[in-house]
Amino acid sequence: VAQTPVSWTGNLPCDFNDTVTLGTYTQKLNDYDTIVCWVNTPNGVYDSITMDDTLSVIAYGCNNMLSGTYTVGQGSSYDFQSLDEALFNLAHCGINGNVELKLASMVDTVALDLTDFGDFLGRYHLTITSIAGNADSVIFRPTTGDALTLSNTQNIIFKNVTFDANDARSRAIFFGSSCKNVEFNHCHIMGYAISTTSNAYAVIYSYTNAKLDNVRFIGNHIEGGSYGIYIYGSSGSRNKVLFDSNYIESSYYYPLYFYYTDLDFLHNTVMEAQGH
Repeated sequence: VAQTPVSWTGNLPCDFNDTVTLGTYTQKLNDYDTIVCWVNTPNGVYDSITMDDTLSVIAYGCNNMLSGTYTVGQGSSYDFQSLDEALFNLAHCGINGNVELKLASMVDTVALDLTDFGDFLGRYHLTITSIAGNADSVIFRPTTGDALTLSNTQNIIFKNVTFDANDARSRAIFFGSSCKNVEFNHCHIMGYAISTTSNAYAVIYSYTNAKLDNVRFIGNHIEGGSYGIYIYGSSGSRNKVLFDSNYIESSYYYPLYFYYTDLDFLHNTVMEAQGH
């Protein structure tokens, strides 16, 4: 919608700047606005170089920053209608306190990718959990790809949810690059149930260059995969992992494989691999 042009007069030497107020507008809530401003005929003369004449900004309207507990599910009684909507609002509106997203019972068949998610969290934490408090009530079961991808991700807790990669014949949790302060608490983590010796099908897999700093697995049920958990660090960038009170079973090759990892290993139950 074109607005009334504003004429500016004055003396603006080369490489100097000035602030010009063009007017005001009301930002749409939970939607985008695109504002485009341009100048023409400086000093009343046609300007043939137009590549530096225009500025634009895309703004998203937020009611407020997020803090506290929000429910996610279908229907007017929930704060957000989907996890995608909740994460979108977190990323665009920001937070000013710890946030907990409590998910209604569901099965999500789309892979969850949180690459670069968490940069804006600062010192705050995001918890993704189930309203029922039962891991099998909220299931991430993609038809293709890894159930959960974490890469440059920090300050996130997953509690009482399921990551199931059996249908996709892939990994349940994949660390693609360095992650910090990530926790899995009483989750059900399921890999490819009929896998062979290929480590590409570990239930939980971390690349060599994916340094894990204060990554915690507490009270989880981990099953399937050629490897149950495969975390491979390097001599110059050792992982720091807590593995406490987990139950791991039905691995084909190795239940556990840690390399260059500073590991706190406490109170776990590990069943013998099926391939041996």
